[in-house]
Amino acid sequence: LAGTFVTAGSDGSVNFWDKENKQRLKACGKCYQPIPSAAFNHDGTILAYAVSYDWGKGCEYYNPATSKNHIFLYPVQESDIRQRAK
Repeated sequence: LAGTFVTAGSDGSVNFWDKENKQRLKACGKCYQPIPSAAFNHDGTILAYAVSYDWGKGCEYYNPATSKNHIFLYPVQESDIRQRAK
């Protein structure tokens, strides 16, 4: 896991990256809402991420009926963080 990090964002995407080789290792399927927060557990075997409205468009676009908050746990596989051959 050393040298691997994850990005998540307002487009609902999660990507695993190889810091040393500056390449994306895996692109996960997109969520239906923004992902304002994501973090690995202490040994990197689980990725926790939150899906919720991120207020980027302001309060006029917030709809409590469709903007439910969720926390998901993703079991990180070896294939998610394996470096690719150059």
